[in-house]
Amino acid sequence: MSYLPGGINHVLFPTYAQLAGFDPSGVQWVSNPVPAQHAALLAEGRVDAISQFVPAVESVRSVAKQDLSVLPFVDWIGDLHGSAMAVSTATATNRADVVRRFNRALLRGLVYCMQDPEPAGKAYAAQPETQGQQAHLATAELTALRGYVTPAEGRLGHFDEARVARNIAILHGAGAIPAGLTPPDIIAPDLVG
Repeated sequence: MSYLPGGINHVLFPTYAQLAGFDPSGVQWVSNPVPAQHAALLAEGRVDAISQFVPAVESVRSVAKQDLSVLPFVDWIGDLHGSAMAVSTATATNRADVVRRFNRALLRGLVYCMQDPEPAGKAYAAQPETQGQQAHLATAELTALRGYVTPAEGRLGHFDEARVARNIAILHGAGAIPAGLTPPDIIAPDLVG
């Protein structure tokens, strides 16, 4: 399986496997630091599976030119927040103003992408790092992302402490994190914006 080194899909895979009821030791991992290449490795038959976020399914299907089976983590690791940005405690403490400004800019960009995915998809596809992803597929990915980033309640970028507590319980129950963590141990709500 192709994966991004340090990526959350790789980190959570053993927890997913345990909760889904299979032995993860049978998976042979292929490190690939360039996310845009995962689908190409699948298309070339160099890997049988890739670790990818669900909103990218149409992009992967387009490159792989084959039917795909999608195994979303949410089927077994429900209610996770998804991706988040992290900084060291020293940065959060000593440069809180920079962290807040960065978070505000990041969230403004995300809101723009969700409100107007077509120009955002075109801008994304025009970047050399995307290695030629077509604009309509980038737009489809952004459109699919809406359901994952639009908060049911609260505001974008906000961490609900009860949900974080459920996340901790799921991960602790699967043996992925140690006991004793609480939401205030891992979130800094005053740095969101």
